Amino acid sequence: MLSNAESWVLRPDMAKGTPRVPADTEYHRAFAGEERRIVRGLVAIILLFAGLIGFAQLCLAVASTIDTQLLGRTGFTPLQHAAGAFALALLIPYSMLLQRWLMAFPGAHCIRSPGASGSGSSAALSWRSALFS
Repeated sequence: MLSNAESWVLRPDMAKGTPRVPADTEYHRAFAGEERRIVRGLVAIILLFAGLIGFAQLCLAVASTIDTQLLGRTGFTPLQHAAGAFALALLIPYSMLLQRWLMAFPGAHCIRSPGASGSGSSAALSWRSALFS
């Protein structure tokens, strides 16, 4: 199904409006407001550390159960190693959600392309931007 019209993938992105943070602001000052919010940062660190321990324990418990009940293996197995790596990978979206919740950081809508509404992948793009907006 080829068309003479240019594909939305090849079109350049439209320029967005002015950002909320001025361009000359240092990276570490982007979330700073008029008042100091030290407790917010401490809560974020504590929740991230709790997520690290919680995800690791949960994934290793599932891997250990699969190893002993289904596969009959004991000790540190490749499945448990993969579960530990998966637990670390789970920290990426978890930290993004913590940042969005605690820091009130608006979701960047850079995933959505201007002409994506009629394409076959528009459902996935809409779902992602709806999830983080």
